Amino acid sequence: MSATQYVLNYSADGGVTWSPDHVLPAQAPLAIPGYSHEYYRYAYLPGNTYRVRVKARGIVGAEGPYAYVTSTRVTDYDPVVVARITHGSTATRLEYYPAASPSGAPATNYVVQYRTATVNANGTYSATGSWITVDKDDHTTTYYTITGLQAAQAYLFRVAAEGSAGIGPFHYPRGAVTVN
Repeated sequence: MSATQYVLNYSADGGVTWSPDHVLPAQAPLAIPGYSHEYYRYAYLPGNTYRVRVKARGIVGAEGPYAYVTSTRVTDYDPVVVARITHGSTATRLEYYPAASPSGAPATNYVVQYRTATVNANGTYSATGSWITVDKDDHTTTYYTITGLQAAQAYLFRVAAEGSAGIGPFHYPRGAVTVN
């Protein structure tokens, strides 16, 4: 069976009850989509342990067995969602939503990173370089411009919130962006 989708769920009670299905396209890396759902902010809280399950779904609806993993949320910040990416010949501007925190701890900085990627013929992408942090200064603006990028090169971008509660998780990019 060739996977076309992944189905993810999480459980806060050891697997007795599960969240509704979250269906994602079969593209690596696979990121749990909690950042876009209210349950993430109020149910998936720091210090709590969760059981996460994922299974592959094929073209005709055939499904494989679930694979399970246990995780603990260790930070108070939600992933920062990149809202828009605009680019020119050697620069890219990221615009992102302000970080949220269930405890109300404000973000005092946003950590911005990028890495090179290759776009495959089928539209998926493969990361080819290591993550490079481009902003280490304290800034609370919800945009950042990365300069000095190579034209015709594909890149992945991600952002995380930082503050008194530590550094939050990175929102994984939706796909590679080729600077033109």
